[in-house]
This record gives sequence, structure tokens and C-alpha cells, in this order.
Amino acid sequence: MTGNLLFLGFFLAGGEGLELLGPATALAASVTGVVVGSRPGAALAVERHRRWLLTSASVAAALLVDAALTAIGLDTGTGREPAPGTTW
Repeated sequence: MTGNLLFLGFFLAGGEGLELLGPATALAASVTGVVVGSRPGAALAVERHRRWLLTSASVAAALLVDAALTAIGLDTGTGREPAPGTTW
């Protein structure tokens, strides 16, 4: 995020050849992730810590499996066809 904020600052300062869309999108996505990610934390804060650990570990494991399947080229639900010359 630091690099995106720097590019955003350079753009606002009038730097040539810099675009606003990339850093602004990254900043918006980061803020959205913080807000969305804090909701389960607030909801589970009154629960026992064991449930919070189980929930966060399950979400992390699911994301890790999805990333691994994507990295080896398997379709993880996008519904898109593979690029020409690519096999799944």
C-alpha cells in the first residue's frame, strides 16, 4: 500500500506520466477490505477465542487452496475458457 500511496501523491503533485486509476483503485480496495474484514471480527469478538481462530483458519485455508488451484491453472469458478495455447 505504501507504494500506491506514493504514486497517488506523485500524481497529485503533478508528476508526468502517472495515472490516478491504479493507485486510487488499490486504496479503495484496501479500505473496503479493512471495513469488510472488520465486520466478522466485531461479530465474533463477544464469542470465545477458539471459534474466532477456527473461523479465520478456515477462511485462510480456503483462500490458500483457491490460490494453489489458480496457480496450477485450474478453473476455480470463473467460468472463463482458458487462453489459447493453455490447457487446464
